[in-house]
Amino acid sequence: MFTSIRMDNPRLVVMSACETAQIQPTLGDEYMGLSASFLFAGAHNVLATQWRVDDNASRLLIEDFYQGLNDGLSPVQALQQAQHQLREMSVETLKQRSPNTAITRTYDNPYYWAGFIVIGDGK
Repeated sequence: MFTSIRMDNPRLVVMSACETAQIQPTLGDEYMGLSASFLFAGAHNVLATQWRVDDNASRLLIEDFYQGLNDGLSPVQALQQAQHQLREMSVETLKQRSPNTAITRTYDNPYYWAGFIVIGDGK
């Protein structure tokens, strides 16, 4: 099936849902996951998550990730910057950026930002 799927040279596929970087063994003892499928289909990079992620923290991280890309950073650099920004964000800033969410703590714990990874060539 994967041999027939081809993408028109996408530089980046973003999957900010839960556990999108997980891989499962196939019957042939090979490991294939959603991320690997996109790479096999022609994507250069995939942004995926290794575990269940918090919705609000993910939204903020992805917004900052796209801002980094817009500023000319590579996907790896944009992710590193977004993770750093999320770690350092104060409760006041979080409340301003998420006015409809009850914010009581920061997102400095690695649970909120470390699950995001870039798989691929990083460029």
